[in-house]
Amino acid sequence: MKNLFENWQTFVNEDVEPGKTRLYHYTRAPAAKDKDHFIVDPAHFVTSRGSYSRNEWTRSRYPRSFYYTDPERKESIVSGDLFITDVSSERIYDLRKDPDGYNQKHRHPTYGLRNDIEWTRMLEDIAAAYDGISYTLGEGGIPVVAYFRPLEVKRVDN
Repeated sequence: MKNLFENWQTFVNEDVEPGKTRLYHYTRAPAAKDKDHFIVDPAHFVTSRGSYSRNEWTRSRYPRSFYYTDPERKESIVSGDLFITDVSSERIYDLRKDPDGYNQKHRHPTYGLRNDIEWTRMLEDIAAAYDGISYTLGEGGIPVVAYFRPLEVKRVDN
């Protein structure tokens, strides 16, 4: 079993260039069915989202697509075919570290970061300077990237 995991880790990281981050996208979308590649469009989040993105929809309706940075660490409700893409690491803002202070800049002095108010303003501001934002989900700290631009992804054969 250990050998299988090591081989999988080698496979998922084998072609990542320095300065790039590999993103993993799971989907059951008809647009991806039987395709080797397709475009993941953030506008889709605004018009048709999965039940698993309900919390993100409540947080902000700002258009974005969701990716994992580790295929072994995803939400249990997420399923479907696995697709990958590599993006420039410097174009992804790390909200956990928040080096540019977006969190403080957009935080309301009394109410903090309210859903669909400050969160949307903050995402709009970050999207003006970056292509995506990284953060973690839930108590388990699942690492994710919300990407603001359309991305072409390619299928991973299991």
